[in-house]
Amino acid sequence: MKIIYSYGSKFGVSGLATTVYHEVRALQQHALLQRLLCGFCGDTDFPREHIRALGLPDRVLRKLAAYDRSERLLHVQNVVYDAWASRQIEPADLFIAWSTWGLHSLRQAARLGMRTAIVRGSTDPRHYAAVLAEEYARWGQHFHTPPVRMRRKVAELDAADYVFTISAAARSTYARYGIPDAKLVTLPGRGADTRVLRPADRRRSGAFRALYVGVVSFGKGIAYLLEAWRQLRWPDAELHLVGGIDRDFRPLLARYQGLAGLHLSGHLPDPLSSYQHADIFVFPSLDEGAAKVTYEAMACGLPVITTAAAISEVRDGVEGFVVPVRDADALAQRLDQLRADDRLRRAMGQAARARAEAFTWEAYGRRFVDIVTTLAPHVPQCS
Repeated sequence: MKIIYSYGSKFGVSGLATTVYHEVRALQQHALLQRLLCGFCGDTDFPREHIRALGLPDRVLRKLAAYDRSERLLHVQNVVYDAWASRQIEPADLFIAWSTWGLHSLRQAARLGMRTAIVRGSTDPRHYAAVLAEEYARWGQHFHTPPVRMRRKVAELDAADYVFTISAAARSTYARYGIPDAKLVTLPGRGADTRVLRPADRRRSGAFRALYVGVVSFGKGIAYLLEAWRQLRWPDAELHLVGGIDRDFRPLLARYQGLAGLHLSGHLPDPLSSYQHADIFVFPSLDEGAAKVTYEAMACGLPVITTAAAISEVRDGVEGFVVPVRDADALAQRLDQLRADDRLRRAMGQAARARAEAFTWEAYGRRFVDIVTTLAPHVPQCS
């Protein structure tokens, strides 16, 4: 079995590309990878003979798209990369492409007689857009996603033989929008580098510190975390938000600028120190695939407060707490409980580390290969 894997962005070992790296690394180690196609290649030890990159045109388009709120340039980047990738496809057994970068290349692979799969790292795009539209409306804003981008994502789901989803919960959202169950393949969560991501060598002292890592946005439920923190009125505790701030969220964030203990750190390429200097991790997302940061936090021995919508490996009452989405009161209650109970906090942190050790990137790669190789015998017959 030979596989071509297409990811229309920077390939490396940071952010979302970390998952891509470990998937293609596992394919390469099992002699399954024929070619990796990508937008451009960052610093990596991955064998270059397996990589074909679009290069400078992709870097330029992505840089320009970062300043375009309409997302028109992002759509152009998607189409340009996809057109390029479709010309790079050689005969193989399976073609895997990430969502928004695969419509034409999926069709080209199918014309060459290959099985095809589209990777979605989250819920069905229509479900995700509905969640965000509801959340924006709650705060008096309008959420807009260009119709052309949504049509493209849906067309990819129709074109592919398989749709890779990230969990049973995410899988159910595709079924609700009519994607046949025979097309849906559930991938094995995420992973963490437990050799690097470890608890601090010594117990920290100082103010109680809660940590969030990720984009500071409506979709991540940060509005409810900020409200929970305001309710607690702690004069001697810290809430650290590590990540870039979404432009749409800035007006709401401005209401909390004077909130006691609030620290905005911006994006950090390596958040290890942030994890090791925190007491707990909070991730109140409204809709998610399987956030890598929850695995990282557990690997660093942090109890995690999250939501069922975040689709993590946190078990309520074991490695932390799972609270309802959009529930500032529940967040405040669990924050207060973990701050007050040092013994519980330590026990949950130890359980979190033990849980993370079952979800290393090596284990993730093995599970990924096991699933992909089951696709070899047949193409699903979908009505």
